[in-house]
Amino acid sequence: MFFIIIRIFPAIPITDFLSYRESFAESNRFSDVQLVEYLKPDTKDQEELRRYVTSNQEENRSYEVCSLMFRTWVLNKQQILIKDPEWLYSGYSTELAFKDSYFFIDDNKTEAFMQFDDGKKYFALFKKKDHKYYLSMIIRYGVIKSGQEPKLLF
Repeated sequence: MFFIIIRIFPAIPITDFLSYRESFAESNRFSDVQLVEYLKPDTKDQEELRRYVTSNQEENRSYEVCSLMFRTWVLNKQQILIKDPEWLYSGYSTELAFKDSYFFIDDNKTEAFMQFDDGKKYFALFKKKDHKYYLSMIIRYGVIKSGQEPKLLF
């Protein structure tokens, strides 16, 4: 019986299985999920998201790295042209009417939330690989199931 199952279903590496399990747990926190996107650590997408991150930020300021990557992803998804790194980092939040916050879960994991005045809400999960943060998952959602929306500071 065990042999038949292996032949029907290909082997799944344990790291993939754990990643799927974590992703399911993260997405299960939200209701009215409209989008879930997963990104691998070493891809061209990650390189594009890092385009505005400086080496100084990479070494010393993990908040800035996550912020720039998350904002780049959201603006690209909404097809909004990014003027320059300074605008991306500080100036565009008032122009585009949004707020975001970042929560450092541990040394290797950060969560981010973003909400636009028009009601669009995004969640991002960042992980660390080889001492660099990468964007692991994005969820566009309607409501957090617990009812406890994060306090958006910026």
